[in-house]
Amino acid sequence: MFSDAELRETVYGEDIISILSYMFLGNTSRILEPVDLEQIEGELILSSMDLSDLDGLQFCTGVTNLDLSDNNIDNIYEVGSLYQLEELDLSHNNITDLEPLVGLDNLETLYIDNNRIEDISVLAKLDGLKFVSMTGNPVKSMDDIYRLKENDVIVVYY
Repeated sequence: MFSDAELRETVYGEDIISILSYMFLGNTSRILEPVDLEQIEGELILSSMDLSDLDGLQFCTGVTNLDLSDNNIDNIYEVGSLYQLEELDLSHNNITDLEPLVGLDNLETLYIDNNRIEDISVLAKLDGLKFVSMTGNPVKSMDDIYRLKENDVIVVYY
């Protein structure tokens, strides 16, 4: 496997498919196809990759733990296809809308610290959610935080 520094140096600022191709195939000209991406299982760490576009991630349906922290992501539409996700780290991005997370019933742990999220009401629809960390967001309604706590979700915020 490649070190984070080596990977960032080689593919910094490129798209997800190029990054994943380099991670799994090395420095070859071969690019992973959607059928290849479906074979990725377990944990996938894509933190600090200067990502802004997640196109292609929707094919990584076997991923259970996903780290997308410290990027430039504002749209998480593709994450909504990852139904096996149990843990998701979206901290330190530019996200405003959590609606794409609806339907991720296996999601137990969510980190959304330091984004631009005002509305967290959608999180109450995540039946499996047990923990959410949301510090550094301009959340508008404390009622949504209280609703999560009433559902026995551990909520870290300020």
